[in-house]
Amino acid sequence: MRSYAVVLCASLLAACRGAATPVAPAPIQNLPGAEPAAPEPAACADPVAGVWTALVWREDAGKWDEVTFELERVGFTELRGQIAVRTWDGDEADDAPPICPDGSPAVSRVVQGASGTLRGADLDLQGRDPERTALACGIETSSVYHPDHFTGRLEPGPELVTVNDDGSVDHGRPHVFTRRACAANAHR
Repeated sequence: MRSYAVVLCASLLAACRGAATPVAPAPIQNLPGAEPAAPEPAACADPVAGVWTALVWREDAGKWDEVTFELERVGFTELRGQIAVRTWDGDEADDAPPICPDGSPAVSRVVQGASGTLRGADLDLQGRDPERTALACGIETSSVYHPDHFTGRLEPGPELVTVNDDGSVDHGRPHVFTRRACAANAHR
């Protein structure tokens, strides 16, 4: 009886070893048809790195701001990138820029470097060295652009729910950003 048990155990052990031998995976083949769509931004590996946009109506100034963050993580909590702000005149119904006589959009644009942190879900992003890169219809302005300073929280959706305090015009002005891309693209 004992030799039967030894043979049975040896047979089982050999069978188990054989099952553990790795099998080469089947080769990956492209399926016919259109390329698959890009993953939804909510599926991004990093919760904050990427491109975020907010559209804000400033009733007090009669202007719209489209604010875009392009962010990358440079440490566990540290962020860097740029803040781009497109601004145009209009009323609350004009969420798209008017057209200049030459047919181009009547948009002013300011770009600034940005650095900050994301600690847990808390964002603190400070703009620096704002530079005006476009004037609406080429019309010069004497206004000074103060660096933006956004603070807020990363919320499910994903959304960045923030306020801006630039030390001048914006004092606690709400901005809700939605994610447009997972990875920051080259600066426009």
